[in-house]
Amino acid sequence: MNPNIVCIRCSCHLSCLKLPRSVEDLLRNIGAHFNRSSLRRDKLKEFQCFFNTEIHRILSSATPRWLSLKAVVDRVLEQYQPLKYYFRETLLEDPSVTTENILNTILKSHFYIGVAASETFNCLKSSSDVSKTDLENFLKSCLQFYVELVTQIKERFNFRDSIYDLVSIVDPKIAQLFHQKSLHNEWRRHALLDHKSLNSPLINNDVEKYWIQIFNLRHSNDIPLFPNLKIVIQFLLLLPFSNASVESIFSDLFNIKTDHRNLLDTNTIKAIFFSKKGISNEEGINAFEPTKDMLRTSIWGKKQ
Repeated sequence: MNPNIVCIRCSCHLSCLKLPRSVEDLLRNIGAHFNRSSLRRDKLKEFQCFFNTEIHRILSSATPRWLSLKAVVDRVLEQYQPLKYYFRETLLEDPSVTTENILNTILKSHFYIGVAASETFNCLKSSSDVSKTDLENFLKSCLQFYVELVTQIKERFNFRDSIYDLVSIVDPKIAQLFHQKSLHNEWRRHALLDHKSLNSPLINNDVEKYWIQIFNLRHSNDIPLFPNLKIVIQFLLLLPFSNASVESIFSDLFNIKTDHRNLLDTNTIKAIFFSKKGISNEEGINAFEPTKDMLRTSIWGKKQ
């Protein structure tokens, strides 16, 4: 294992288990509602056209894939207006308890707790529509979430490790304490360093040792040689990386190479991946326009 990489297990899953399941249940119910019927999907398209929203299908979250909920939430928010009026009409034409529960959740007047959370919460406290019990349950859920989050962080981080001293650079009090022009000058000075004239062969050291020795360099008056560069490099050395993108690729692979298509070779799978990524970069299949070269190309070849 690379000694310059600190591996930390994800604590989001356990922390979010402390939150109510109402939102997740709503998303699953909406997804299941449309997955069961093509007629329902066609009817939703009418509302999408009426409200001039993108013709996107409603997604369903994968049970073992906690991260899949993000895409589902984004899609429901995008289609919020069409969904609201679709379920209103559906409840009139074909009443059911599930549809009524979905609509009641969507139509809640107090639904979003955002950046101005304290202001929103004060409005909820003064509202006659929200009971004292609901407010207490809400605060209790938030408290349980934060307690679990801190507990998981303390289990995963060894704060006695000197590497975490670098985290101080994200403190708002010192985050902007560098001069841009001086930073450019320091970077040029660093690029022109004569490593041979220094006491140790810095160029052959690993990343951490290299920058430690660079930041120990000082002027004759004992002032650090690279004070501003130190802030930037320390921040870069702390950049987090998640395996969520890798999990997403494996999920796509399982959908592409199925039991019925188990003979696909690597080049074909790569081509499908690139095609999917290219289309998503063009805002989806509905906005994708093939070029003239694509239309003229005969992918199957001429018949003999």
